[in-house]
Amino acid sequence: MANSLTKDIEDAIGRETIDCDFIPDENGTQLIIRLAEKFSFEIKQLFMWANKNPAEVYDYQKTPNQWEHLLLRSLANFSDRIFLVVTNEDFFPWKVLDCKKDNCIKLLTELPYFEYFIFDDSMDYVLFDTHDNALILFHSNPTN
Repeated sequence: MANSLTKDIEDAIGRETIDCDFIPDENGTQLIIRLAEKFSFEIKQLFMWANKNPAEVYDYQKTPNQWEHLLLRSLANFSDRIFLVVTNEDFFPWKVLDCKKDNCIKLLTELPYFEYFIFDDSMDYVLFDTHDNALILFHSNPTN
């Protein structure tokens, strides 16, 4: 991830007093590896969500003003604290933020668009926001 995006994120967190902080790289890496194992994601792929069967896909390409509504609806699946992984179309390893869920949208709207994914401690769901302007939700047990 480009250092300028990291700085932009840190600046937005400080300026807007957003309850988000980068976690140590080693901890973030371990969390991502556990998540990838649970969902059988290949972290060596640039887009590890590609070629997988998501539970839901929300396309906001033609209606970008729907992004916030769709994100709010998708975040209902997650606990109060989430991990926001800044991929920004870069290969692994990625920076990980620990955020209060309610502050996630505030942070994302303060920044220029970048690719990311979200999960929580339970690792039951993972949500990707992609370069195709789609939110892609995966569930660890899609039969429920």
